[in-house]
Amino acid sequence: MLLIQHTSSLWPLNSRPLAFFKIGGRFIIDYILEEIKNYSPRKVFLVSRKEDRKVIEKLLEKWSEALRIEPYYFLEESLLNAIDLISPYLESSRIIGIFGQDLFAVKFIHELIEKTNSYILHQEHKLRAINIERRLVSSIANSSSKQMILKHRLITQHVFPKYAWHLTKLREFFLKTLLEHSVSRSAKISKWAIIEGKVFIGEEARIMRNAIINGPAYIGSNTIIGDHTLVRDSIIEDNSIIGCFMEVARSYSQSNLETHSGYLGDSIIDRKVHLGAGFISANLRLDRGEIWVKIHEKKINTGLKKLGAVIGEETEIGVNVSIMPGKLIGRRVRIWPGSIVFKNIEDNTDYIPKIEYVTRVRETS
Repeated sequence: MLLIQHTSSLWPLNSRPLAFFKIGGRFIIDYILEEIKNYSPRKVFLVSRKEDRKVIEKLLEKWSEALRIEPYYFLEESLLNAIDLISPYLESSRIIGIFGQDLFAVKFIHELIEKTNSYILHQEHKLRAINIERRLVSSIANSSSKQMILKHRLITQHVFPKYAWHLTKLREFFLKTLLEHSVSRSAKISKWAIIEGKVFIGEEARIMRNAIINGPAYIGSNTIIGDHTLVRDSIIEDNSIIGCFMEVARSYSQSNLETHSGYLGDSIIDRKVHLGAGFISANLRLDRGEIWVKIHEKKINTGLKKLGAVIGEETEIGVNVSIMPGKLIGRRVRIWPGSIVFKNIEDNTDYIPKIEYVTRVRETS
């Protein structure tokens, strides 16, 4: 069973379930389904909200020949509620529950299949997956069963990734574990470009003169890497334009990112974002301390020494904009030229600096 979650704590990346974010040109959930396929399950239950129906239907078309997938829709996003929903339709003796956004699941699916009555927790002691026998599944709605599960600390409310900056861990895992070295024959790479390390370059991508791709790195299809630009330890999805004299370091962007010159470091960018010339994402505090992020008036320690900007989809950023470490920029935001961003910006907001200019006429001899 795969549970597709809508997680508000992932703001500003919560316009859609994280399971449907692309990484390496595929949905995150595709990697989990690919791993599941290797074990020939009797049936895959896909549990999601009705709002995801269109995306789920496309997913079913893609996987219909390889897996027997049954979609179920509900409103309350809890693994316990999901098990309760599908329990009347179970045909096997046990069920494995996995969250659709948990890319790390590809590491422990085998362990779950080999064991019974098991569960796996990640470092923050929140539930990653559960493997239980039918006798428990059939009575999951019973309060005593729920209490027994909770007694074993199978907490379902917050599953990794919980916050937007956790996607830095997904980027690291993908580049280290799942990335395959491949350069498409249709890619156009300048003879003056430098390609080093493990690198994926997609179809019709263009790597311009004196650009450097320092792997591990993923460059999606139809993406342009401009002259004198450096990309390192990063994922840039399809149909993006990384302009001249730009550095992209340890960052992860969805499709249709457009940049000019500047620096994008340790950042996470959703789809259809435009960064004007001279954009800078600061990623390190002056005192070199850990970076704190403010969400809903609560300050949270990320535990990271380096963290740049997290920018929601369809945001437009003007020229010569600087964003301080760990700031969250919402969806469809417009940041006016010359801004220095010291705080989070909510969705659908215009951020306009108040600048006062003084002019005077010089005396001439």
